Amino acid sequence: MDVQIQIEDNENIHASGDVISGQIHIFCAQATTISKLTVNLIGESTSSLTGAPGLLFSRREGEKHVFVREEHLIVPSVRSARADRLEPIRLAVGCHSFDFALRVPWVQDCSSCPPNSPIECASEFEATWSGRSSGQQLPPSTKDLQKGTEVTYRVDAIVTTLRNMFKSRITKSSPLTIWPVDKITTHDDTKPSLSSAIATARATILGPGSLPLPPHRLANDIRGLGPAEIIISATFPPEFGFTKSCPDGASLQDTRKVALNLSVTRLNDHPQDMYLQSFQMLLVGYTDIRAGATTHGQMSFWTLQSLSNIGLQVFESSDASGTQHHIDPNLWSDVELDESVVPDFSTCNLVRRYELEILMGWQCRSGEHAGRVFFVQVRTPVRISSGLSPGRLRAKGEAGLLKDDTQPSQSLRHEEPRVMHRVSYAPPTYDEAVRASVRPV
Repeated sequence: MDVQIQIEDNENIHASGDVISGQIHIFCAQATTISKLTVNLIGESTSSLTGAPGLLFSRREGEKHVFVREEHLIVPSVRSARADRLEPIRLAVGCHSFDFALRVPWVQDCSSCPPNSPIECASEFEATWSGRSSGQQLPPSTKDLQKGTEVTYRVDAIVTTLRNMFKSRITKSSPLTIWPVDKITTHDDTKPSLSSAIATARATILGPGSLPLPPHRLANDIRGLGPAEIIISATFPPEFGFTKSCPDGASLQDTRKVALNLSVTRLNDHPQDMYLQSFQMLLVGYTDIRAGATTHGQMSFWTLQSLSNIGLQVFESSDASGTQHHIDPNLWSDVELDESVVPDFSTCNLVRRYELEILMGWQCRSGEHAGRVFFVQVRTPVRISSGLSPGRLRAKGEAGLLKDDTQPSQSLRHEEPRVMHRVSYAPPTYDEAVRASVRPV
């Protein structure tokens, strides 16, 4: 017997609230009795670390948590079952198909394996449920975090067959990519709100005629001009530092942008023009891993933008103190995030968070004379959003793509015409072909 899983629209990213539908195809080489057929949506968070060294070797610590488990019972069918008991079904030789539908939940609920238990216990669901709802949104599917550390989703088809009072079970799995839905989807990048995250940095820029002034000297010291003073302000939206606007069917890499408002304020009068000469943007990801009594922190870096010799004039010599200018957003409008930059999340044993670092090189000029380039750094925590809005469910429902997952699977009576139709076109088995080739004497 061969079991295959066919999931509709599996090449795209699924999100919280989506209905994952498809078919289970079972090919029987001989008449087979099925006592149970279930389809499960599984979400797991796995971590593995090397613990403290022992007498002979370092022990490997591991954790596996199941935070999503949704089940669809196909056989025995509730519709066709008798009132007193649930009956198995018998499948003839050939190919049989069964529909299923599973809804992705909105929040996670962690369970963990008992101590000193085999790691397979999570797939067997012999785990002890914590009994509490974390209330946190689902973590995204991840990869390349660290060897043995990942967040995965899959659809499991479990077929239990009955033969001569002995039961056997076949399990097939198909991986899924699931991301959470954004909590906040609308914001104005140019208007900071009360809850916006604002990072500031104050800098002193020396011009071509400027010299470092002793503390007891005045700004108009005869040894040279006083330095120009500026304050840089980076304003981020209340919830998410990055947004990914992903229409249905579009890939994440095609429509992502950085939501940032960068402004510079002049703090004193200065008879020289000020230029922005370089602009770098670095994203730092922190992954906190826990496995048993062992914890570990891992850092990842992504260079989002690196520009030099820009020569962008921000202030003129005639600008008064208190003048504010906004940096052209075209400097970072074409930033593309790597697919490994998943939304920040927190599970039972894994935490992913981010910080954004902006490094700018400033220079004062007077005619053909230019001073040194001084670098100013702004660094602040940011949140990474998925770009999947709650409105996508409504749009899919209006398009007729959303199925009702509360409808039970079709009973055997409804499957019989289709099953018999597929049997007539199924290829013969080896035994059937041998019997057909042997002619009676």
